[in-house]
This record gives sequence, structure tokens and C-alpha cells, in this order.
Amino acid sequence: MLQIQNNSRFDKKNHWTHVCSAGGITLKKLHRKRGKIAMEENNIIPQYRGTIIHDCWASYFSYEQCDHGLCGSHLLRELTFIVDAHQYRWARRMKCLLQGACKRVSDCPKKCLSDIEYARLQKCYQKILALGGQEVPAIPDKPEGKRGKIAKSDAHNLLERLQKHQVSVLLFAKDPLVPFTNSRGGVI
Repeated sequence: MLQIQNNSRFDKKNHWTHVCSAGGITLKKLHRKRGKIAMEENNIIPQYRGTIIHDCWASYFSYEQCDHGLCGSHLLRELTFIVDAHQYRWARRMKCLLQGACKRVSDCPKKCLSDIEYARLQKCYQKILALGGQEVPAIPDKPEGKRGKIAKSDAHNLLERLQKHQVSVLLFAKDPLVPFTNSRGGVI
């Protein structure tokens, strides 16, 4: 299991601390870039064949030889913001669903849900996404003659990511080797 975390500033310049950890081993490397260039130069992810846990940065998904799990702590922080900022029911329900599933998996001796429990989790997840589709305002049409994309809200972007990456979001509940979070500090 490879867990990925990125952040930081070093020597008054923007740098990313690329952290790869598996079990009790952690490797940290500084790089001026965050994306694929840095990943290629660090040369860990390009060779890795397991599951990486990350924050949904698009560059990670370019590595198709890996399975991908999305960090539950990152998702919970985003959902908390959406709930606090907009009071969306879908975001509150998704947060509760993910926290409950994390607790259930943690308490389960096999560290994963049974097929029946996992199917129920998927069904609840999809119902919450459907509620989100009703609650989040539609993206307005682009005014005629205006170039570029119309900006989407944080809530809309998160909802789209949760729809697109459902398998990666829920992988922790299906695979006992996949943790809920890539945070060494645990779940928030």
C-alpha cells in the first residue's frame, strides 16, 4: 500500500513534500512541482503496482498500473466545508455515511464489509449523490460570446468527483488492505 500526501513551502519558495509511505517505511522528497513531472523524477509511483491512497489530484490517475483509493480524511474535510458553507443535506449525509462506513470497517474482524453490506453502502452512496444532484444548483449556460469554462461551485466539483470516483472512494470498505485515509494521524 502506497499512501501519498503533498503539501509545503521550503526556503521561501514553493516546494511540495512528496510523501510515500507503506507500512513502517516513509520516504519524503522535496520537489518544486507537484504533478507528473515530480512523480516521474521521484520514480516511485511509475514503478508501483499496488494501491495508492491520495487526494484525487488528476496526475495520480494517470498511473493506470495502480489501483486508486481516495483519502477519506480529505473528503471529510471538503464535506465539512460544504455543510458549513451551504448546509446541503446531501453533504451532511455523505459525511455521516463515510464516517459510519469507516467505523464499521474498523470494527469488523476482516477489515472490510461483506458483499451484502458493501452493496447496501453503494446503494446509500448513490441515493445521496442523487439528492446532491437535486440540491446543488445547475451550472448556468455560458453567455453568448463568452470564452472559457463557467466556474463551478466547490459543492458541484465535489459532487462530480464523488460520482466519477465512487469505486476509489469506497475501496476502503471492499479491500481490507486499503485504509480509509492516507493521514498518519488517522481519521478526523
